Amino acid sequence: MSYTAEINRQNPGCFVFSIGSLRVNVGPLGGTQKAKADAVADAMNRLLSNLVVQCSKNEGVRDYFYVSVLGYGAQFGPALSGALAGLAQLRSR
Repeated sequence: MSYTAEINRQNPGCFVFSIGSLRVNVGPLGGTQKAKADAVADAMNRLLSNLVVQCSKNEGVRDYFYVSVLGYGAQFGPALSGALAGLAQLRSR
């Protein structure tokens, strides 16, 4: 039996991403190599951008999802940096 639930502002979905061990290069043999961390960052940015587009309406971006990105390696913890470092926000609906 599969689980189904409607995702809306009263019942948001949740994505938790755990990312680690990114100190290697990826790419075709003999081709352009890219750091795995850069490839994962590009993929995460595209995914998060698509989520924002899907949640956008005329009046702005709606709160349909909670998103958490955790990193691990030498340490484990929030993987967001820059202006998003340490940001945790819960909005009232």
